[in-house]
Amino acid sequence: ERAGGWISLHDHPIRLPEPMEPATWQRYASEERETVGVEGLRRSGLSAVVYSMLGSDDFDRVLRWAAGVRAFAATTPGFFVAEGGDVLERARRTSAIGLVLALETIGSIGDRLDRVDLLFGAGVRSAGLTYNAPNALGHGLLSPRDEGLTPLGRGVVRRMNELGMLVDLAHVGDRTSLDACEVSARPVVISHAGARALWPSPRMKPDEVIRACAATGGLIGIEAAPHTTLTLAHRTHDIDAVMAHVDHCVELVGPEHVALGPDTMFGDHVGLHRLHPASLPAPHHPWVEYVLGMENPGECHRNAAAWLIRHGYPDEAIAAILGGNVARVVRQVLPPGGTAEGER
Repeated sequence: ERAGGWISLHDHPIRLPEPMEPATWQRYASEERETVGVEGLRRSGLSAVVYSMLGSDDFDRVLRWAAGVRAFAATTPGFFVAEGGDVLERARRTSAIGLVLALETIGSIGDRLDRVDLLFGAGVRSAGLTYNAPNALGHGLLSPRDEGLTPLGRGVVRRMNELGMLVDLAHVGDRTSLDACEVSARPVVISHAGARALWPSPRMKPDEVIRACAATGGLIGIEAAPHTTLTLAHRTHDIDAVMAHVDHCVELVGPEHVALGPDTMFGDHVGLHRLHPASLPAPHHPWVEYVLGMENPGECHRNAAAWLIRHGYPDEAIAAILGGNVARVVRQVLPPGGTAEGER
């Protein structure tokens, strides 16, 4: 497990408030102090996780979030914030879990290209270009008309390449995604999504975009958040539905371009969806209480490993999907070295 190098391409490894109600969530969000699921992560088998902040366009809040995670890692044994591409090597050497700081969207920079450098300086190493809606960089997956990457967006992609940040297309519109793949000189990622060929939601990616991402040397991380990776043949959201998207993408672009980006949390994830239903592009019904077999960041990789073994995947492909592919892309994109706060 840990020594084998399991890595999540996208998760929110936080403990949600209980019960999940408007008042408890509002209080939790207003405190700006996430509670990391420490024990769940320690039992997960993960060597590293791309730890994403929930979407925000408030630049100062993003900086405070990054500082908070760094403080957590610096004061909690067994965790470190990874700033360089050697995250897996550090994790193996220290028996600690590496946290790669990520943003659902880099839209908080507004129209200021120089803010990309500030985010990098704060430790952010992965960022989505848009989050569903359009911004100054390009269009999101819910944009009524996707006109592609803007000149500023092209500049942001190039600057992220230069600094060593993953360009994430998970919530980006199709045309803008294709443009980003063309502009990027480094591998890009779709950190958490699935195949639209299996489930006709804009939240999923068409084969054309998945192929373009793979052509950069990049990855698609298969999502497991409730109400996302269903299929027309399997509308009950469970591990079999999630892994059908793995199967499709492996057949489409090969196992070397597929990973797991579960996008899960510890706690009542569906309760959070009920508070923010607009975040779920239709169709997403029927509602489920949880995704059986992919409930939280502590369960996903372990159960996916068993599923892949049962379904006859060769050992080399299993190791690649569960973490080897992410480790490769991180080494190719992030700076070659870097400090590791909290390493112990």
